[in-house]
Amino acid sequence: MFEVLKLFSEGTLGDYRTFVSKHPNFVRDKLHVDEAVLIKKIRLLTLMSMAEKSNVIPLKDLAKEVDIPEEEELEEFIIEAVQINAITGKINEMKRELSVSSLQHRSFGRPQWELLQKKLIALIANIRDSHESIRSVRPTEEIA
Repeated sequence: MFEVLKLFSEGTLGDYRTFVSKHPNFVRDKLHVDEAVLIKKIRLLTLMSMAEKSNVIPLKDLAKEVDIPEEEELEEFIIEAVQINAITGKINEMKRELSVSSLQHRSFGRPQWELLQKKLIALIANIRDSHESIRSVRPTEEIA
């Protein structure tokens, strides 16, 4: 069971298929879940992993990794991923690539906390700068 949990927290569709080939009855006998549901989920997780590694994903690479033909089905898959907020991005038809502008991380560990800290520090600095700019533009009121 631990192997399955690890698979869905870190693995890809290829890893899932390898697991199923080694344990052909596990999904049916132990998980009691429709395999189509698991494949749909692991495809989304695979896309998220690819987006964590690169913000530009060639559609042919994505199609291969998620095992969906590089036609309308792949576009529908990407649209669904955007609709459920797994990623935010755009398909560049001319370059045949997916440009990812933001994503949900599969796990939230130390690297994500450190990135969040950096972003918050930058946000606080920007707010201070904005506050100072507003203060310098607005004349100070004298209290009589």
